[in-house]
Amino acid sequence: MILLYSQSEDGHRRSYLDFFTRTFKGRRVTRGEVWLARQPVFFLMIEENFAFFVLAATFRAVLGRRTVGLLFRPLPALRGKGLRLVTKRTILSWLKRMRSVATLAILPFSVEPEFARIATGWIYDPQLWDLNEVDRAVGTVRPGDNSFLAPAIRQAGERKVVVAVGRMDRAKGFDSFARAYARSPDIRSHALFMSCGAINEGVARDRTMLIEAGGIVYDRELTDRELLEVYGAADVVWCCYAADYDQASGILGRAVQLGLPVIVRAGSLIERLCQEEAAPYLAIDPVRFNTLPAIARRTPDRGATLAAKMAQHSLSVLARALGVPPANA
Repeated sequence: MILLYSQSEDGHRRSYLDFFTRTFKGRRVTRGEVWLARQPVFFLMIEENFAFFVLAATFRAVLGRRTVGLLFRPLPALRGKGLRLVTKRTILSWLKRMRSVATLAILPFSVEPEFARIATGWIYDPQLWDLNEVDRAVGTVRPGDNSFLAPAIRQAGERKVVVAVGRMDRAKGFDSFARAYARSPDIRSHALFMSCGAINEGVARDRTMLIEAGGIVYDRELTDRELLEVYGAADVVWCCYAADYDQASGILGRAVQLGLPVIVRAGSLIERLCQEEAAPYLAIDPVRFNTLPAIARRTPDRGATLAAKMAQHSLSVLARALGVPPANA
């Protein structure tokens, strides 16, 4: 058994907790239990409380006990120049020397070789390979007439459905998403843009702009089932995030493992990931994005094959780091 620690269940954390609890037959623990636990402790997100991870991992290393953590945003720590980020970089490099501590990036080192300076190893973002067959079936089939998405599908008609999924804010490129649709008659004639997720107040004007241009907005948190239905309704998934939000993406991960094409920012880490894995994508400059080129069709079988390959690598790395037998996704 392993023990899982997460300070909260915000964002994708709940999905990660549920998935890893099932996969490794683990259980969630409180902060107080982390220090002396004999079992391996798995921190789902190092950045959530970096100081606590460092202190707990170091203390546990003295006791000879294993601690593993996922590093979601290695790029700022790797290249940042402020005192905080320089200190973080130095500490992560130092932690690499501890045999019972593993920090794992969630993007391959081949995407950015310098990650190896601060991370022990890497796995693929779990949302690239975590779906079971039941969820995969929902996420690859166009929703029926009783779905909340049925009116949107009818409105799209023969046009492509381009969806932005999850929290809507500037970091996730919602402003670029709305403005591209509003300013380009060509895009509107070939596609319906639809956002599905709660919208941050900072981009409220962009929400209005998208609606006035004929786009569709579901401004609320969606259930897991509804999110899968969104992927089923989509022809393309928007993953063109702000330049300062250059990291792995669970939204992209789900799209890739379901065989859906994605729109990414040209030059981003996730563009490099798509290139390496031969996942269908369109790389754009969001400032100049005013036409929608031909988009590849959904390829569920290819997505499932990629997910299986990524799961095999990731579970093997995690099992070695945690010191437990290999698990099955």
